[in-house]
Amino acid sequence: MIATAQRPKMQDIVALSPDARYLVVGRKKLHVWDLRRLPHSRHPQPIHTHTLPDAAGSMRFIDGHTLEITAAHGTHRWHVDVQ
Repeated sequence: MIATAQRPKMQDIVALSPDARYLVVGRKKLHVWDLRRLPHSRHPQPIHTHTLPDAAGSMRFIDGHTLEITAAHGTHRWHVDVQ
């Protein structure tokens, strides 16, 4: 038997807006849910998906609608309020 090293899978990062309205989950592809408008289903779909050029190392809301994302390519801000 030959043992092979497996790279650990990167875990998703989670950010919740200060007003608990938006939930963002992901690392390279971020999924956004509006928790005030979740449908009554077992598998609600995100209201928006945002793909980053590099995997996020961290993310946090700086206000109720603006997400600050830090990745290998730098830090940028994204307005998640999608109507």
